[in-house]
Order: sequence, then structure tokens, then C-alpha cells
Amino acid sequence: MDSQNKQLLKQLLDVSKRVILLAKNLNGPEDLEKNNYIFDDLLLSVASILDISHKLPTEIKEKILCEIKWEKIDNYDKIIRSDYHQLDLQTLWKAINEDLPYLVKKLENYLNNN
Repeated sequence: MDSQNKQLLKQLLDVSKRVILLAKNLNGPEDLEKNNYIFDDLLLSVASILDISHKLPTEIKEKILCEIKWEKIDNYDKIIRSDYHQLDLQTLWKAINEDLPYLVKKLENYLNNN
């Protein structure tokens, strides 16, 4: 893998960890609405995850990191592109607490071994 793609994976890892850390002290999706700063930051970070993943070549996604459910990340587009006040907070919360820890684990494993 070339250095540019490896750097994209590191960025994806860093942003994903940041999202998890931001949400760590929240008790659930209801708390997202109570803190606009964290909520806005989370949405921007989720948009960054989506953008970075779109920059990765399909070959890397399908052959090297095929165990990652990239289609779930592609669905983040629905989360961040919907009307701000009509966001599905349950879906966002699930993505942060279920999908991203898995992504972080897989990226760390790959980057530590390559």
C-alpha cells in the first residue's frame, strides 16, 4: 500500500477515535441534542469519516480491508445529509457506539501489522 493510502487510513482511524471519545460521556441519543457543540462536532467528524472513506481506492476496501462493512460507512451520508432537526439520533448513536469501535479495531490491527 502506498504512503498516501496509508495516511488516509491513519486519518480515518484518528477521526473515528475522536468521535468515540466525544460520545464517551454521553448517556444516549437524547444527550446528543442537549449539547449542540458536541453534536455539531460529531456530525462534522462523521462527515470526515465518510469523505476519507470515499478517497480510499475500492481495491483496498475489497481486498485488504474487506472485513470492514464499508456500506455502513456509506450510509453515514443519510445521517449527515438529512435535515438537522430530523436526524435519526438512534442511527447516529448506533453508528458511533457499534460501527466505529469495530472500524477502529480493524484499522488499528491493519496499521500495526503493516
